[in-house]
This record gives sequence, structure tokens and C-alpha cells, in this order.
Amino acid sequence: MPTVSNRKGTGSETIYSQFKHLIKKIDNKIYQSKCKPLVSKLFYYLPVKKNRICCCNFAGKGYGDNPKYIAEEIHLRDSSYQLFWLVNDKSKSEFPEYIHTVNINSVKALYIRATSKIWINNIRNDHPVRKKKSQLYLQTWHAAGLGWKRVEADAEERLNKGYVAQAKHDGQITDGILACGKRQEELFKRAFWLNEKAEILKYGLPKNDYLVNNVNNTKTYSVLRKKYGLEEHVFYVLYAPTFRDDHSLEGYKLSFDEIIKTLKNKLQKEVKIVVRLHPNVSFQSKFLKYNKSIINGTFFPDVQELSLACDCLITDYSSIAADFLLMHKPVFICALDLQEYMEKRGLLPAYFDSPFPMTQTNEQLIASIKQFNIKEYIRKADEWFLKNPLYDDGHAAEKTVQWIFARVRKK
Repeated sequence: MPTVSNRKGTGSETIYSQFKHLIKKIDNKIYQSKCKPLVSKLFYYLPVKKNRICCCNFAGKGYGDNPKYIAEEIHLRDSSYQLFWLVNDKSKSEFPEYIHTVNINSVKALYIRATSKIWINNIRNDHPVRKKKSQLYLQTWHAAGLGWKRVEADAEERLNKGYVAQAKHDGQITDGILACGKRQEELFKRAFWLNEKAEILKYGLPKNDYLVNNVNNTKTYSVLRKKYGLEEHVFYVLYAPTFRDDHSLEGYKLSFDEIIKTLKNKLQKEVKIVVRLHPNVSFQSKFLKYNKSIINGTFFPDVQELSLACDCLITDYSSIAADFLLMHKPVFICALDLQEYMEKRGLLPAYFDSPFPMTQTNEQLIASIKQFNIKEYIRKADEWFLKNPLYDDGHAAEKTVQWIFARVRKK
């Protein structure tokens, strides 16, 4: 074990600095394959800083999702915490001044992971530095609690073996995981390979606090419309499909022009569509065609803000439907590749038991839009909530941070 001195100018900061200068002289491929594992093992022995927190969103995609709202709540309650964010390209997101960005593939990222008291993540991914007993790991799983898709152990035979190994390890080191509803709680118990001491925190999702607390706030609505360049008088449809494991584009072939025409006739107002692909396949957005009425929103920084700013959702198998359900906004399901998706990924019976209009063709979707009745939709939504309670009450971030602080005091 390396000896760590407490003298000024030495210690863990000096050890990190020395490794950083050494790595700069080594080819990146050699570093990733040979040196990174060694550096990770050595950094494991560095002392943990009690006021340091390491956050990550979709493996470096930027500032967003549950980690964003938890970090903001932590800073609000105790600004003495050092908040670090692992990111691929910090220029693609706006970060508060109090958050320190770190390249996710850098030596510094390993150092921050090794010395942070708290890890906050929202997907199951690689943990290049071994977690210490004194560190706290909070998994804030990004998907909402509809329980539609087969994931983790429910889809183990269809998932990449490398991912399964990472997910199982993630479950074994998890101290707490956030659940937003009864179905999600059951999913975690059944399929997430959690260790017996992991706490399932029935707080709701911190990112949904923003929706619950602002759904009727006309001022916030107007501010968001301006922020994203959305016109006040236009009815905006958010099209947010999930990803395909094989990166197929077949499921995305909606008749956008016909959808716009149908809604325009029904509502007697201008209609536009904002397309937002899943972060896992954001690169595929370049393959879709856009114009003044069909907008590429894939790289807008915060999907919660975008959801609040839009009036309606069209999706296929994505849990974002739960966010719109929470706000009582219309949701239309159009699964153009249903049979193929079921064969390749799999769906649970819950998918076919939802309050949303379910369609499998463009023609069915158009007919569903024409027949849509908001009162009937809300009635079905309320019935669904009674059978499948959600835990979102607008205070998830607050409860989560209270749990973090309490656990930190114990460790």
C-alpha cells in the first residue's frame, strides 16, 4: 500500500499530480488497456474526502437527469460539499459555477472516483475504481416506473454479457436506489441484482419534482418556451422514442406531416413536433429530416424542461410516458416495430395495460388522435394511478439528500 503523507504539498493531491504528468507521456491506447487498471488499483488506497461528491449522467452525456437535481439540492442545503461531474464534452451542457467538470476518461476522473465520499449515477455502467466500504453509492436509475420493457435480469439472455457483468457488479455495490412507483420497486427487487443491504428509496425521482411543482406554473412555462426557442402560440408535440439495441431506424418512421395536419384540424392552431432521441442513440438524430415544423430536440440540455414546455407526447416503449402521465398531458403510443422489438428486447404484460391510446401503424395513430377525448384520458389515468401508485410528490430531491446526509454521518 502506498504511504500517504499529510504534510503540506504532499498526500493524495501530489500522488494524483505525479500520475497525471506520467500518463501524458503515454499513448492513449496503451493507457486504456495497460495503465488505467494499474492506476485504478493504486488510487484505491487514497483517502476519501468527506465533502467530495462524484456525479455522472448517462456515462458522461452532460448535466441532467436525477443527478442534476440532487446536486442542486445538496448545494442548496450545504455549499461546503465539492461537487464533481464526469463528462465527455462539457461544452454541450451549461454547468453551475459550483460544479467542477472532469473528463470522464481522464486520470483525474479515476482520482475523483477514488477520493469521493459519495457516488451518484443514473445507469448501470463500468466502475473503473473499486468502491471502498467508507464510500456511499446512490443509483438513481433514469427510467420511470411504468414497468414496460424487459431490463436487467428480465432480459439477461438478450443483453450483452459485458453489460450484464457490469450491472451485477453495480447491484452488489449499491447502497441505495431511487424508486418512483410500486412497479419500479418490484422491478428492482426482482431484476436488479441488488445486494441484501441495498435500500430501495420510495421517494420518487428528483427530476420529476420539477414537473410536479411546475406543471401549472405559467411563468415557468413561458420561460422554458423562450429558452428553447418554442413559440408561445404553437402546440408542441414531443416525439421521444426509446433506443433499439441494433440501432434500427424502422420504428422512427412516423408520418410527421400527417400528424401535424390532423392535430392542426382538431385544435385549430399551429402544431409543431420536437424530436428527441434517447441519449444512447443521440448520434442517430442526423439521419432524420427536419424543417420549420419538425425540430431536432435531441441535444436540448434537459428533457424535463422540454417535457414541461411541450403539450403532448408520442412515444413507443419509453418510460418518458410516465412523466407526461404525471402531468396529465396527452400521450399516444405508436409502436411501428412492435413484433420485432418484442423478439429482440421483450416487453412485460404491463405495456399492454396502460391508459394510453395504443397503436401500431401511422394510420391507427392518426385515427387515435382524431378520436382522442381528454376527459376520458384523465379518467383512465386516474384509474391507473390507483392500481399503480407513483411515489412522486414533488419532494424527492429533498428526501434523497436527507438520506445521503444521514448515511454519510453513519459511514
